[in-house]
Amino acid sequence: MASYNKITLVGNVGNDPQIKIVGDNRKVTELSLAINEKGRNGQPDKTEWYRVSLWDAKAEIAANYVRKGNPVFVEGRLSVRTFVDKEGKERYSLEVTANEIVLLGSKEDNVNSGMNNPTSNTQSFQPSQPPVAQNQASVPAAAPIPTPPALAKTGDEDDLPF
Repeated sequence: MASYNKITLVGNVGNDPQIKIVGDNRKVTELSLAINEKGRNGQPDKTEWYRVSLWDAKAEIAANYVRKGNPVFVEGRLSVRTFVDKEGKERYSLEVTANEIVLLGSKEDNVNSGMNNPTSNTQSFQPSQPPVAQNQASVPAAAPIPTPPALAKTGDEDDLPF
C-alpha cells in the first residue's frame, strides 16, 4: 500500500529566518510558525508552534522576503527529528520540511517587512474581481435574497455548524 505524508499550515512567522549553508553547499532556512486557535466556551486562546525548514531556492526566498509576523501558507511533509539534549536524554521534535511557501497578507504588509521585489517567486492570494459590464442599463438587477427564519434554540446546542 502506498504512503502519503502532507501537511498544510497557515500562520504567522515567529522569527526572522536566517539562511545557513550545510553539508554539500546546500542552503537551509529554519523558521517558527505560530498557528493560533480561538478558545471556545470560555477556554483561553491557544497557540501551537511548528518548526519549518526550507531548502535550496525556497530557503533563499524565505531568507530574503519572509519577516517576523508575516502571515504565510506552508505546505510540506511532517517528520520526526531525534536529538540528544544537554542532560544526555534522547528527545524528539516534529519538523515540517516545506515544499511550498506563499506570503499572505496585503502588499503594504509585505513592503513594510522587506517584500518589495515584484519579481519574487512567491504569490499572494487575492480575490479576483468580476468583469464590469459595459452597459449597466442592460444588466437586470438581482432579486434580493430572502433571509431564512431564525432557528429555534432549545438551550442545549453548542455552536458547532452541524
